[in-house]
Amino acid sequence: MAHLTWYDREMVGVLKARQLAGSEWWNLPLEERNRRIFKQYRSQPLAEVLQEHDEVHRLLVKEIEPLDDEELNDPSRIREMLPGSKLWMVLEENTWVHYLVHTETLWAWLDGI
Repeated sequence: MAHLTWYDREMVGVLKARQLAGSEWWNLPLEERNRRIFKQYRSQPLAEVLQEHDEVHRLLVKEIEPLDDEELNDPSRIREMLPGSKLWMVLEENTWVHYLVHTETLWAWLDGI
């Protein structure tokens, strides 16, 4: 959950700033970035992780809800957008598709608590 929360928080930042920017960790290889996220959150109590996740997710939904098709599809609306990308693609990769990638792991974890 902390891992997903980190990515959600980064997307909140992108949406608020209307700029594809955020943590310096984006410049790291994926495995190294994820290792750092794990290390950052590993000692945080579960209740805090879940509370933070809920808060960040609410902020993310608040930022996504007012977006219209033009904002989601016009790369010029987001500064420093990657060539060939659109906002909906960045959100997809770092939110709902990202959740699906980890769904099986989350269900297994939930079964164990």
